[in-house]
Amino acid sequence: MLAMLGGGEHEAKISHVVNYAHHPGILQHPLFLSELLPLVFEEDRTRDLPHGWSTLQFSKENGPEWLQSLIADHEARRAAPDFQLSFGKPEFDAAVHHFVDRLTADPAFQVRDPHEEQRRNTTHEEVWVDGQLAVRVEMPPLTASAVFISEESEDGMPADFEVPDPFGDYDRARERQRRLIDAAWPELKEAIRLWRPLHDDHIVPVVLFADPVLAEMITEERGREILSMCRAGD
Repeated sequence: MLAMLGGGEHEAKISHVVNYAHHPGILQHPLFLSELLPLVFEEDRTRDLPHGWSTLQFSKENGPEWLQSLIADHEARRAAPDFQLSFGKPEFDAAVHHFVDRLTADPAFQVRDPHEEQRRNTTHEEVWVDGQLAVRVEMPPLTASAVFISEESEDGMPADFEVPDPFGDYDRARERQRRLIDAAWPELKEAIRLWRPLHDDHIVPVVLFADPVLAEMITEERGREILSMCRAGD
């Protein structure tokens, strides 16, 4: 419900939902592996988390042995070249992958995000400073492309010069990505009609938020629309 109602709650609350100290049964629920664990990995990949606040890292270091084994198995599957998220039962999964794979094949989705590259290469190290424990963060500089700027020089002649522009290519790509994502919304609505719950407690496929394209597509308004859609037989 929180995921579909927007406001970033599906990200902010994933640590609380997964934390076995507060919810002893959630990690052994049938939906954890298929629906929630992929969200934990996506949170770790995309969010600027304070050092030590990663749900994934915390679970790896402090979770019971069976949970660590579950995470290791899922991590190994994700590392395989042919890995694909599973969105549920075959008919629904195929329908979603059909249009998402088509979208992400567009050149706009091949342009690297400078922030993600920087975040991925940032390191955190615990150090002692004046007798207190602190965290030292080393962040690589953004990779900058260049754009040409034309101006009239003092003698009235045009002058061209380069200006570093780490975001220009990416900003233009993001503009096209947003247009493509919005245009594909009707296809997701049609696919949702094929969705079937995996369990009595399964009211909506929150695993969709583990895919960055779908996470952007499902705005608060669209999430409410998904929640209100009739299911087969209802």
